[in-house]
Amino acid sequence: MRLRCGVLVGVVVLLLGGCTLGPPPDYLRAQGAGAAGRVGDIAVVDALVAYDGPIEASEVYEPGATARLQATIVNEGEVPDRLVSISSPVAGGAEIVGDPTLLPQETLAAGYRELPAAVTLPGTTPIELLLTDLLEPIESGLLYPVVFTFARSRALRRELPVGNPDEPRTACPLPPDGEPPGVLVAPIGEAPQPPAAIPDADCSSLVSTEVELLRVEAPLHHPVWATGPNALLALVDEGPRRIVRVDPETGEILAEHDAEGAGENFALISEPADRVALPLPPQAQVVLLDPATLAEVGRVPAGPAPSWVAVQDASTTLFAITGDGSTVTAVDYTTGVPRLEVAVVAGPQAVVETDPGLTDASFWVVAPEGATYVASGASPAPDPTYPVPLRHETFSPAIDTPLSAYLAERGTSQVELLRSGAPADGLTVPEATDLGGVVEHVAAGIPQRSVYAVTATEVVTLEFGTLDVVARTEYRSELRGAGLGDARIAGVAVGDRYVHLTLEDQPWVVKVRK
Repeated sequence: MRLRCGVLVGVVVLLLGGCTLGPPPDYLRAQGAGAAGRVGDIAVVDALVAYDGPIEASEVYEPGATARLQATIVNEGEVPDRLVSISSPVAGGAEIVGDPTLLPQETLAAGYRELPAAVTLPGTTPIELLLTDLLEPIESGLLYPVVFTFARSRALRRELPVGNPDEPRTACPLPPDGEPPGVLVAPIGEAPQPPAAIPDADCSSLVSTEVELLRVEAPLHHPVWATGPNALLALVDEGPRRIVRVDPETGEILAEHDAEGAGENFALISEPADRVALPLPPQAQVVLLDPATLAEVGRVPAGPAPSWVAVQDASTTLFAITGDGSTVTAVDYTTGVPRLEVAVVAGPQAVVETDPGLTDASFWVVAPEGATYVASGASPAPDPTYPVPLRHETFSPAIDTPLSAYLAERGTSQVELLRSGAPADGLTVPEATDLGGVVEHVAAGIPQRSVYAVTATEVVTLEFGTLDVVARTEYRSELRGAGLGDARIAGVAVGDRYVHLTLEDQPWVVKVRK
């Protein structure tokens, strides 16, 4: 039997007819609300690792213990769905206690012990979500990845905060007329403003827990996330050209290196040690930098005028393409020993890309006229080309599948999986997904094994291989609120917890929570 009860709806406004989501007025929001996201017709809001006891140290759950999750899960569609499992890399197991069926326009409420009396909805089923046999401590102030898997809408991955009882979760006061607020109707990202008179000023602003703006010292381009030093690396052209290491929390430049005369990009090396590879066309070399200090630690030859570089960590091979797009050179970056030199006809806007996990000398040449796959550096047969209008910003090697890549044709809304088979088969597109908006950037991410596509308004998370949409996060409203509504995205760096978007000609970074 399904038990009915009322439940607080935190973080987002729920619509009973049509049911879309948008940022809510704060007087409908529980203070300190958790993570939120959506997949298909399912919205997950107010999700966190719940904890009831006093915090005497940072550790709130010991290894081997069971952690309780809190979340509100809403089926906004017209078809039933079901939460089939939860999982986390920090837990040996997980349990769903209760009936996790989601009928259309109904809600699951997990982990609420005392519900703030802000707004209630009918059709709510209480359940318990438990992470069992914890493999590591759960600590207050940190984020922990949890995957919610649904029978119809597939999987949603979110980083959950830990509920902190030292900062009690309280409800904002009711509106001045004393009547409970109703359910508000608004399109995504266009929630109505709260009433002019609200008793508590702390409840008067609209907030977003998914998108943050970070002010930096100068506009950044070609950003790369460095996991070792936990920092954002990027090129800066304002003033003397340089490569910088940026603190991802404060925006402060922590280290820099002169990049005057350097090529168009740089690449991150992870084997046998973390290094930054920065091409130097005039010297026909690539300089190797320590990613934490950006101090020079070595140099390797890289063929004539290397302008753009890519790295195969599995084979310790560095690829470089000349500025005129006529030659690709490969060299062992640990020894400087040349591995190949291949003549290509690609033009000055071409770049070279490769899969870090490959062990042969295969690579992609990406040019405005299309993408060419060059197998093992050379082939007696013509190298297969996918002849579509293309920008290198919308091309990313498929880290999960050898000989493949994810891309979006210039000016289209479709992300495609491009696969290279046997030479006679050429290049094929076995999977494609239309996102409904022009795709401006595509980036594959590790270790989450997701593809991130950026449109003018959203960051869309897609599953490796299938290209099923896992989540959508709208970021443009945050830019409008900061007076940056027309800013274009310059580059994308997939970090451990955030997707970082840099802006053209603007000293800001958009941090979109994964």
